[in-house]
Amino acid sequence: MAWDTAVPVNSVTVASLPGHIRDVKSQILDENDMVSDDATTPASQQSIKAFVEAGASTLTNKTLTSPVLTTPQLNDTSEDHQYITAVSELTGDRTVTMPLLTGNDTFVFAAFAATLTNKTLTSPVLNTGVSGTAVLNEDDLSTDSDTQIATQQSIKAYVDLDSTGSVMHDAEGGFNNCDIVDNDAGPSTTKTKIYTKYIIGTLDADSETSVAHGVSTGLTKILSVSVKVYEDTGFTANVIYGFREAASASVSYYVHHDDTNIDFAAVGSSLQGNAYYIKIDYIL
Repeated sequence: MAWDTAVPVNSVTVASLPGHIRDVKSQILDENDMVSDDATTPASQQSIKAFVEAGASTLTNKTLTSPVLTTPQLNDTSEDHQYITAVSELTGDRTVTMPLLTGNDTFVFAAFAATLTNKTLTSPVLNTGVSGTAVLNEDDLSTDSDTQIATQQSIKAYVDLDSTGSVMHDAEGGFNNCDIVDNDAGPSTTKTKIYTKYIIGTLDADSETSVAHGVSTGLTKILSVSVKVYEDTGFTANVIYGFREAASASVSYYVHHDDTNIDFAAVGSSLQGNAYYIKIDYIL
């Protein structure tokens, strides 16, 4: 092929090129959307630039090395909604390190309920309340667990064992560890906690008075009851001890108990309205 030397180099135009060279232009696709998707025909520089700058493209099996993404969006399963990410203004670059997972896992989000396993919380702040199998709300603390926590209410109930304000526990720790011997089954191999409570008050101005003892299933849990009745309405005069039938009916009384009450019966007229003092030993 020979060039037409009559045409200066600095003024070459397509029209001045030989015909077979001018035909090359017709073999270049100039499509901004690359709609032909031709695998054999080259694209013009302008169309490549326009296609890239136009925006969205679907890429398959591409590896992006250290890409910078601005608020990317992720399609949901049906591809009709997106997870739209948002960012905050940083004062410097921050590195987010993914853990070495040993299986499939999920992220934990602030407002999404999740069950966490094998997590250690350092100095957590717990508001409102806590719940779950690790929190026990037992008024008698019967589980006796050294790994679960007790609620404030159950601790208070365990100490008080009565909400009337008239019950006081033994100041010496509240209980003693003792052996309870069953004549039929033999001695127990473990110590049993025996609790002591005191109840003070005033008898009714009547021959009968019932006093709630606050011991659950008291008929079987109460081991012993001691009673003192005073000869006046306070606690200053002489004390009449025990269950007694005095020579004078006016200072006699009987005491028995059931599941819920300590009952004074046949209270003599001289003792009606006077002060009493009850001591109860019991088990839970």
